Amino acid sequence: MKKLLFIAAVAVISLASCSKNRTCTCTSTTNDPSQTTQAAAATNTTTYVKVKKTDAELWCGSSTDTQPRTGISPVTGAAYTYIVTTTSTCTLK
Repeated sequence: MKKLLFIAAVAVISLASCSKNRTCTCTSTTNDPSQTTQAAAATNTTTYVKVKKTDAELWCGSSTDTQPRTGISPVTGAAYTYIVTTTSTCTLK
């Protein structure tokens, strides 16, 4: 009887986790004020194999990254600082 209960408990736990393949699609855009034309948005797809939805949601997150940069003006020759911002928007399927 104990073996039967143990097997039933393992079966219930394995069904509750609901692990399956999940796809994360991210679109990244960069705003660089030093460029006269902005780069096109880049798309990246990642497949997580046999994971729970909650774990995949943690890994597949949107983000914003800002980096200060320094440049030299071609007109005046003076140094200036500007901020480059990269935004990544992700969706989980």
